[in-house]
This record gives sequence, structure tokens and C-alpha cells, in this order.
Amino acid sequence: MYNVLLADDETAILEGLKTIICWNELGLNLVAAVTDGESALQYIRENPVDILVTDIRMKEMDGLALISALHEVSPETRCIILTGYSDFGYTKKAIQLGIENYILKPVDENELVLTLTNLITKLEEDASKARNSIYEFRDAICYRWITGKIDINAFQHRAGVLDIDLTEKFFQVGVLRVRNYELLTQNDSIACEKNVLRVICSELRHVKQARFAVCRGERGDFLAALWGSLDLCREELKRAFIRAGQVLSGMRLNAVSSLGKLQEDFMQLSASYTDAMFLVEFGLILPAGTVADEYAVSCLMNEKSKPMDVDPQELLKAISEKDEAGVKTFTESLRSTLTQSGAQTPNAIKIPVMELMYSISKLKAGGMVQEEYDLVRVFGEITQAQTIDSLLEILTASALKKIDKIRKAATEMSLHVVRAISAIEQGENVTLKSLAEQYKISPVYLGQLFKNETGMLFTDYMNSVRVKKSIELLRTTDKTVAEIAELSGYASYGYFCSVFKKVTGAYPKDYRIK
Repeated sequence: MYNVLLADDETAILEGLKTIICWNELGLNLVAAVTDGESALQYIRENPVDILVTDIRMKEMDGLALISALHEVSPETRCIILTGYSDFGYTKKAIQLGIENYILKPVDENELVLTLTNLITKLEEDASKARNSIYEFRDAICYRWITGKIDINAFQHRAGVLDIDLTEKFFQVGVLRVRNYELLTQNDSIACEKNVLRVICSELRHVKQARFAVCRGERGDFLAALWGSLDLCREELKRAFIRAGQVLSGMRLNAVSSLGKLQEDFMQLSASYTDAMFLVEFGLILPAGTVADEYAVSCLMNEKSKPMDVDPQELLKAISEKDEAGVKTFTESLRSTLTQSGAQTPNAIKIPVMELMYSISKLKAGGMVQEEYDLVRVFGEITQAQTIDSLLEILTASALKKIDKIRKAATEMSLHVVRAISAIEQGENVTLKSLAEQYKISPVYLGQLFKNETGMLFTDYMNSVRVKKSIELLRTTDKTVAEIAELSGYASYGYFCSVFKKVTGAYPKDYRIK
């Protein structure tokens, strides 16, 4: 078990931390809880401590001084800090000193448990590994942002630390996939991954109108979060990814890349990620030196030089009408056509089957994004299929699954959206993620349900309601803008002002004067 020491000058917080976390079940031994940095440092001088959870502000010796002193006394001790929104400067210094994570007060039990769990994994993998640098911290935050696994309030705070401009015009995700990923897992895989990241960053720096952050994904994927005037530099971005692929080929790494759709909302970046992860699968069949985006894939679908053309309309009509028998009739008809044409190998119809799958994915089924993650898996099955029968089985199963999703979406859509609107109108402190967890569905799926039903993004609708409330407070009270921002549901004063101006055309103070 790993030893944990708590340090906070607020006794109530210490007692709460002792009780809300099941330390023993996590494999942790809570050895002591102290109310000041001096006592914590003295304890660590005399006893082994693996993890320190400390408040950033304490009397006598604060958390920064304590962490700094630990570099000499016990450099192997890992640190987690507890901080408030007002402690931005302290937090940045703490990151530079080297910490595992920081938890905003009031402490979120789930986030603390997740941080501790991840930290235990690190300790078990390599107890002597140096504590995370700010670059590793950035890598972790960017991955959570790209994949939609971070709360909006938590990300807004971290975006300032990471110097990400949330007021930019567009946001987008690029994916570079190393297809012979096994090379990265041989010999020095860490050095190889760093080389790939270095190459991507080197090429993206040439794109003047885009800013970026690059991180590692899964299965040989490297992800780039992009922001800026991306509508003006699309071709430059493509060339940057193409150049990166060419450089990597000189390192015996076979890479394909894709670009997801542009998003105007920074918290919808995960939708671009989903799109990019889907499109990168087409790298298997696109010409070399091509970045897979919607345009490139559309061109592929419109080619007339394929082994055979298949009209998808009959299949799409059967799916839209939830006609399972019609789906099976289509696949049997396709089988008959293949027999008459003399097709003997599955390669003759892999591209047409991918076309059909792509067309199926575009059918509206309540905007469920999870199916596109399934589609990534299905594309892998298609490329590896050895018989025509197995290809047709994949197509039939996917079409029938789409019918199930359409049926389910039809019954879920109104209920979920009505409940979400009610929560927003009542001023509840909700997010797309928190509501999705409550409804037990994907946040991205809920976001698309909401847009399909209301014609507005969830964030835009929430902002319109909150701004309407703030306007009333500006008109009828003498409260400060900062107080009104908080009463309207905004944790960040700067973000509130930015949203208010976007909705009304003026900043809050100017609006009040007007």
C-alpha cells in the first residue's frame, strides 16, 4: 500500500477528505492529516510518504513552499494540490514545480478518486519515474479535451494555464495514425513516440493561422487539437500532415491522417474527433499522400472507376422505414448481382461495401455519435474480411443495428431534450456531461439530440437563457458584473463577458450603461 499525507488548514476539509474517500479500498494508507505545511514537512522528514494531498494556501508554510521543500527532502513524493479559482497564479507555479494534478474546491470526490487511481497506476508501473512535467500535464488535458472527457468548468480553468484561446473562430481535430504501430512498441517506444510528436509539431508550426496542441491517443494514434482561422488554412493543414507522413516514412513508419469537421464551440471538439477517427479509416484505401477529410472521402465515393457500383438508395429506404425484411432482400439481391458478375474475391466489393456503410452512417438516428465509434471498428472488419459472405454479413448486421438505433432514438429524443430544457430553465447548475451521465447516454449523443430537437447547440441554448437572466439583473439590481456572472451560472468572469458580448453585441458594463 502507498502512504498518503493530507495537509489543509481547514479542519472541516481534512475531516471530509478522511471520510469521503475509501482509502484502503484504493490500496492507500492514510498515515496522517495535518493543518500546516511545517508539520507536513516535518512528518515527511521522519516517515516515508508516497502521495501528498495539500491545500495550496495555508498559514506559516503554504502548499508551494511545501512542494518546493519536498524536492530536497523527499523528491519521490507525488503531490496533488487543492486550489480555488482565485488561486490561478499559485496553481501555475505549482504546475511548474511538478504536480500530478490539481483539484478545484469544493473537492469533487470522483475527480480526486480518478486522480488517485491514475497515480497508483503510475507508481506501480515505475516507482522511480519523475513526476509529470508541464508538458505531460498539457498532454493529459488535451487528450481529455479532444475526447470529450473533461467537464466544461474544469477545462475553462485549465485552458488559461495551457494558453488555449477559447474565443477563436474554429476548433478542429487532426489524427495521424501510424499503421505499423508495432514498431513503436519495440525497443525504445517512448523515444519513438516523442519523435512522432516532434515531427507533427514541426510541420504544424508552418501553418500561420492555426494554433495547436498535440498529444498521444490510442493504438498508434496521435491527436492534434487545432484552433484559429481554420477555414482559411485548410490546404495548409493538409500539406502539413502530408509532410509529416513523408518524414515519418523515412523513419520506416507508415502513417495516414485525417481532419474532422470544423466546430465553432470549443466544447464540441470531441465531435470533430469522432469525425476524424471515422475518416482516418479511409486512409487504407485513399491514394498515398492524401489527407482523409469529408471532401476526399466524397471524391472517393463519386469515382466511377471502382470494380462495381452499388446504388445505396434501396438499402437506405429500407433502413429509414425500419424494414428489416427489406434490408435482407437488398443484401440477397447484392449477392445475386455479384454471382452474375463473376466476382470471386471480397476485394472486388470492399470499396462498395464501405460506401454503403458511409451512407448508412449519414442517416439521421437522433444524432447518435456512438455508432461512428462502432463504424471505426466495422471498417477494420471490412478491410480484414476474407470472403464475400462475411462482407455481406457485416453489412446486414450494421444495417439492422441502425434500424434499432432509429427506433430507440424516436422514443428517447423528446424525453431527454425536455428534461434538459427544464433543468436549464430552472437555473440548475448542469452541463451536457452531467445530464448525459444522469440519463446514462453519451454527452455527444445528447448534444446532437438537443440540436436536432431545438435547432440550437446545448451551449448556445444555455447561454441564451443565462444571458437573459443576467440582462434582467443588470437592469433591476446594482450588483456588480462579477456577482451577476456568478448568479447567472458562470464560474469564469471573463467567459461570461465573452458570451454576453457574443449574444448581445456589447459587454455587460456597456450594456448596463446603454
